[in-house]
Amino acid sequence: MKIVSIHQPHFMPWLGYFDKIQRSDYFVFLDTVQFKKNEFQNRNK
Repeated sequence: MKIVSIHQPHFMPWLGYFDKIQRSDYFVFLDTVQFKKNEFQNRNK
């Protein structure tokens, strides 16, 4: 069984992010999504 993980890239990722990459057989950087208005990623400065 293969493990596939998908996650958005972050400027300062948490340590679990790297653990997720290491444990995955395939890791997909989901970088073509639109931000929702008034969400954390859009308000973060």
